[in-house]
Amino acid sequence: MIIFQTLSWKNFLSTGNTKTILDLRRHDNTLVSGENGAGKSTMLDALTFA
Repeated sequence: MIIFQTLSWKNFLSTGNTKTILDLRRHDNTLVSGENGAGKSTMLDALTFA
């Protein structure tokens, strides 16, 4: 089993030069929600290509 602790990316797809860091250790479960274009699919793509 793989347990991800953090996920970060920069210059990935449409996020530009902004560095994004998600700390997945804070909770046992994580819900991803947001408006269209907020980066939900980008986050999953970053996880896939990691």
